[in-house]
Amino acid sequence: MYGVMCVVAAFVSVGFASSRAKKFGVDSRDVLYMCIFAIIGAIFGAKALAVLTFFAQAAMHAGEIAEAGFGFWDVLYGAFAGTGIVFFGGLIGGTFGGLVYLKMYKLSVPVFVDVAAPCIPVAHAIGRVGCFLAGCCYGIESRWGVRFPNSPVASPHIRLLPIQLVESDVNLLLAAVILIYERLRAEKNGGKGKSLLLYLVLYSISRFSLEFFRGDAARGIYFGVSTSQVISAVIFVPAIYLFLFHRRKKDNIYGR
Repeated sequence: MYGVMCVVAAFVSVGFASSRAKKFGVDSRDVLYMCIFAIIGAIFGAKALAVLTFFAQAAMHAGEIAEAGFGFWDVLYGAFAGTGIVFFGGLIGGTFGGLVYLKMYKLSVPVFVDVAAPCIPVAHAIGRVGCFLAGCCYGIESRWGVRFPNSPVASPHIRLLPIQLVESDVNLLLAAVILIYERLRAEKNGGKGKSLLLYLVLYSISRFSLEFFRGDAARGIYFGVSTSQVISAVIFVPAIYLFLFHRRKKDNIYGR
């Protein structure tokens, strides 16, 4: 079901983005191709960050791994076969992939990222439902939690907070906020490229906060801070600066 929900997320988000092309005065085919490049980049990026996080964890416990009799090839196999995917890696890889297409055909980056901005949290919301159905990315132990009897990673006997569904709801709320902001900004004839920055600001804040309620151990913990919290902080600083202080020429946000 996790794979099914990822496919559904891809189709829904691409369809949503394509439906917004006319509103922004761009070709829907360019939106489609940008999304394809972004999806390819997201797949590679999501897996790459998962592997890097695994290696970082392995390095921190190198002595224990060696004592247990595991060698280099065992660790390498575990890094690729024993890891899933990480959203932030997908976000970074997807952004890079989309930008490759836009730069190849000299298309307006600010306009196209605005087209895609609310589609990202919609896709993420659907993907988190897949996480819930698969029993991964679960929350902390809670009396109000649920059991995941078929999860490959969670204990089937402990009630765990369904943080996946909480994050799904948060992502849908972020999409709604972006659409409302988009409408208000259009009325004021504001600058281009701000919708994606708003998403990055809001998501980094929400993800940093929600990480405190995550219960899965395979996320990379450094001095009590997870990998995703570190990335959230790194993204938040430039995103909030550009959103609040960067001023572009006040032209029609829906033009090229």
